[in-house]
Amino acid sequence: MDRVVESGWGDAEAEITAYKNSPYILTMLQGSLKSVADIFSGGVTGEAVDLGCGDGRAIEIFCNDYPNLNWTGLDSSSHAISAANTRKLASSFSSQMSFVETDFTTNTTQYDFCFSSNALHHINTGADFWGAVKDSTKGGGKIYVIDLVRPENQSDIDDFITTIKAQNVYTDAQFWADAEASFKSSFTLPEINADLSSTGLSLNARIVDTSLGMSIVEVYGTK
Repeated sequence: MDRVVESGWGDAEAEITAYKNSPYILTMLQGSLKSVADIFSGGVTGEAVDLGCGDGRAIEIFCNDYPNLNWTGLDSSSHAISAANTRKLASSFSSQMSFVETDFTTNTTQYDFCFSSNALHHINTGADFWGAVKDSTKGGGKIYVIDLVRPENQSDIDDFITTIKAQNVYTDAQFWADAEASFKSSFTLPEINADLSSTGLSLNARIVDTSLGMSIVEVYGTK
């Protein structure tokens, strides 16, 4: 299946609402927390950035386990940043969280820990995304990125969405429409490795099977 670039995600408030309320996204983020703990056994400290932070749920989840991380969330969606700031106001970790509406692919401020979840497939090219990861990470800084993997064909997408819908756990039509577009816009593992190489990042990339019955990609390492 050829990649079909998703455009305009985050332009509608309904998309951000569907994303932040999804139990499936929560499951992925909780898995990310566990993976980071396993991969970086020495821990992560200092200043952290979330590229494509959405409504800030990932940051709040990490704050609970990493009280020594101060987070900056970057996202180009005004709806996402509005939701993130609303989350911050209600959070006991508000002092660790700040959010900025910006195109993170132009970011040059460097952090000790660079994190991103489900943002790669929203970017036009992998080179733009990985260039931002490189520019946003200090020398010796830690990097962890998670994203969807593009299936081989449409029937694989249809089968997965049908199976998950049958569980009747989440019924938001906006989420399912966005999910299909996201799968089509995701990268394959060979494409990710090629983009990492061209960007000059020496990181590990692996496919991981999740409890949701789908495969995702984890990219991690030290700059």
